[in-house]
Amino acid sequence: MHMCGRAAFHRAVEDRIGQARSKGGAFCVLLLNLDGYSPGAIRREELPIEDRWILSRLARTAAETTQLLEGYQFDHVARTLYDFTWSEFCDWYIEMAKSRLRGEASDPESRRLVQRVLVGVLDAVLRLLHPVMPFVTEELWGYLPGRESALIIAPTRLP
Repeated sequence: MHMCGRAAFHRAVEDRIGQARSKGGAFCVLLLNLDGYSPGAIRREELPIEDRWILSRLARTAAETTQLLEGYQFDHVARTLYDFTWSEFCDWYIEMAKSRLRGEASDPESRRLVQRVLVGVLDAVLRLLHPVMPFVTEELWGYLPGRESALIIAPTRLP
């Protein structure tokens, strides 16, 4: 490999690793803010607009991912899920949810709701990613509260 090409390659790899490290913090933010989490039903009509927004984006992403999987377009599946996870879930929704997670909202029920939405969305993302990244998703799945079986044999459901 030419010296300029090698330097560019190494710079690109380092950039990707840096992005993964900074974005991987989103999973930690979620896990660190689940104290007091209790699973429960999510009633969409009671959710604030940001919760309804992320659930609608998740539904659209799940439908698109299913269609792409049926067409064996795994590269597009990976891109679709990457875009949703980082650009919508991490960059927007988790940032909007932080004040409710930290208890800055006046209603404690708001914290419980946002925890349920966060866990539900991450659960769905891991299920959707599983055909593309089975080992990584299995490992992350084990850290979610209330997950007793392996992801590969978990019943399919979306929030």
